[in-house]
Amino acid sequence: MANDRRRFRVAQQIRSTLSTFLLHSPDSRFSMVTLTSVSLSPDLKIAKIYWVVTGGQDRVDEVAEAFDAAKKFFRKEMGKKLELRFVPELRFFYDNTLDTVDEVDRLLERAKASGAQKE
Repeated sequence: MANDRRRFRVAQQIRSTLSTFLLHSPDSRFSMVTLTSVSLSPDLKIAKIYWVVTGGQDRVDEVAEAFDAAKKFFRKEMGKKLELRFVPELRFFYDNTLDTVDEVDRLLERAKASGAQKE
């Protein structure tokens, strides 16, 4: 098992390497994609990569398909770049944190407006 400091360092290396791959990718579906975080399992065998993109649900679905199609390629290329004995399995997840924040803001505004009307 890796200690927390090593997990953090490897996660940052993965994020940096993948960000570079996305920046130089010929696949236009990866344009405007931002990696928000990488989390590694304690044994460093699984990397969960969280990402965001602008453009609505259709764009999210498009990028998710692109990540699914390219994850073997990314893992192979990361094996060349990172100095690890074992390259973790990559799992990509849409980071819906910003969507949740927007929804909470809308609900709070609606509650304020409703409360102001009752007075």
